[in-house]
Order: sequence, then C-alpha cells, then structure tokens
Amino acid sequence: MKDPFEAAIDESPPESPVETEQTPEEDERAMGVRRQLKKRKTSVVAEPTADPVKMAKMKAILAQFTENQISRYESFRRSAFQKGNMKKMLQNITGNQKIDPLINIVVCGITKMFVGELVETD
Repeated sequence: MKDPFEAAIDESPPESPVETEQTPEEDERAMGVRRQLKKRKTSVVAEPTADPVKMAKMKAILAQFTENQISRYESFRRSAFQKGNMKKMLQNITGNQKIDPLINIVVCGITKMFVGELVETD
C-alpha cells in the first residue's frame, strides 16, 4: 500500500511511447479495443512506478535507525485520525454542516503531522 504523502510527491505518469507505424491488423485490433473501452465506459490508467533513487535513499535512512526509532516510525506510518471524528470537530468549529471530504482528509493529514512534531520534541 502506498503512503498518501509519497503518492502526492510522485510525478505524473510517463508520456505514452512514440507512435510507430502499425500494420492494418494491429490498427484494427487497437480500434476494437477502443470500441470495447467505450462500451464499458472504462479507461486504462498507467500505474506510477516507484523512483529507484528515492527508494535507495529511504533504505539508507532506515538502515541507520535504532530499534526505538524504527518502532516510532512504524507507529507513525500506521496511525491516522478518524475522519468521522474530524468531521464532527470541523462542523463544530465552522458551524457548517457540509464539510468537503477532501478538506477533511487534508485536516487529518495536517493534524497527524502536528502530533508527530509534538511527539518528536518530547
């Protein structure tokens, strides 16, 4: 499972490869696939690939952690604020009953970072 912070940092998917000359058979097959996708109303989305440089840096950093630091890091990664409770708090603060789900997610993330900073300075 990919961390939301890592997903936000990832660059957009690579551009599609340079088009090459297709034989008439390949062109017909491609048209058939497009027609099927239109009928199903689905699309093909390219999965972003992990950056090997970032992975190597992360491994190097984690290799230097003590057992206590690894335990704290794993706990931080697994922790999350309940969106329902955060929504209630935002409704009380703003007085607005409609809270955008994206705002709720952002506030949960900022709160998690704030609590992480408090724990780190302890």
